[in-house]
Amino acid sequence: MLKLQLLDIWKKYGGKWVLKGIDFEVSESEVICIYGENGVGKTTLLKIIAGLVTPTKGKILFNGESSRKYRNRFQGVLLHENILYEELSVEENIRYYSILYRGDGLELVDRLVEALGLKKYWGSRVGTLSYGWRKRANIVKAFLNNPRLLLLDEPFTGLDMVAYKNFLRVLADVYLDRITIFTISNLENLYQVYRDLEIDFTIRELRDGKLHEFRFQHY
Repeated sequence: MLKLQLLDIWKKYGGKWVLKGIDFEVSESEVICIYGENGVGKTTLLKIIAGLVTPTKGKILFNGESSRKYRNRFQGVLLHENILYEELSVEENIRYYSILYRGDGLELVDRLVEALGLKKYWGSRVGTLSYGWRKRANIVKAFLNNPRLLLLDEPFTGLDMVAYKNFLRVLADVYLDRITIFTISNLENLYQVYRDLEIDFTIRELRDGKLHEFRFQHY
């Protein structure tokens, strides 16, 4: 059973505490949404889990051990910023990373390419794509190693309705046997995902540096 633990995570930027004692535990087949306004630290928290940012205090455990040894092999990450090579085509990027990750998730990648409508830009350089199409390419990259830990920062932003619905179906089909954590900033978007995603998921609100339980009040 896969288990991720965040233990007393604090992060300070420029003398200001962005995260203040974050504690939570999530296990295999659980889906967690971290909701909060822009600038509250959602991306920072995701990057800390991914090992891209070091917490000021606290630690992260993966199955009771330091997560450092697991990250590259078992996690897939989608960030706001493009992390593909802009001078390469979408196909060249995916081929490169599939070799790096030994192609463990190629069957899932084929399905995502189809679901997101990415095939028509398969030969296009990433640097020439619009934000929405770069987002699709980065989503595919995040699944290349068939990750046990899936970290998605604002995954639905920039997707048209068809791609959004298709991506939700993929998430609903593959959430078992992995941990999925995604972020959302907009309350209306959160409600839409809550309504459309055909699996149960837990929502936590990041506010004042801490995670709080969240319930819809006016929808």
